[in-house]
Amino acid sequence: MQVYTEIKPVSMSEKYDGVQGCWTGQELVTRTGGKINAPAWWTDGLPEKALVGELWIGRGEFEAVKALVQSGRSEGWERVCFMVFDGAGNGFALWFLTERRLTTAWAHMPGGWLKPR
Repeated sequence: MQVYTEIKPVSMSEKYDGVQGCWTGQELVTRTGGKINAPAWWTDGLPEKALVGELWIGRGEFEAVKALVQSGRSEGWERVCFMVFDGAGNGFALWFLTERRLTTAWAHMPGGWLKPR
């Protein structure tokens, strides 16, 4: 029997039950490329770099966020957070960056709906 004595650090992340969104740097789309009609006030200030994350309202609210995304309405988006977990096409995972760096980089975001996951 082999005994393991070395413990290496690991990173864990909560699984958010939301709708996956991809910010292309110009527009918000689904993972299959369908346009998500998020209001301009919600996307204003997002970076020009691609991001991938979950559009999330809260635990147990999957149906609510799914309905909102499918509706195309702008009412209700103030409840939606973008829980970012990757930088699409950037060759690195954003979770690898420290939360402090992410918080500093996006501290200027109006509304506070862009969150490091």
